[in-house]
Amino acid sequence: GYCNVDLAECTRRRIAVCNCPSYGTEEVADAALAHILNMYRSVAYLAAELTSNGRVIAGPDSIAAAAAEPYSGGARRIRGQV
Repeated sequence: GYCNVDLAECTRRRIAVCNCPSYGTEEVADAALAHILNMYRSVAYLAAELTSNGRVIAGPDSIAAAAAEPYSGGARRIRGQV
């Protein structure tokens, strides 16, 4: 949409403004949820910590164990909290 665009100013500066209905709807939703999960579960922090220490993580059990370690940034599960 263009609800937050100053159309009068864009017209004055000869900047074209258009709306593309339904463009990227699912992609934006996917990205938003990915960012929310990353912030809540500290995925990026955990990944950076693990790779910076030269550890090799293989399989879900070792990932869960690494996420439970104190330096993991508090990677958390969502189950039971929604």
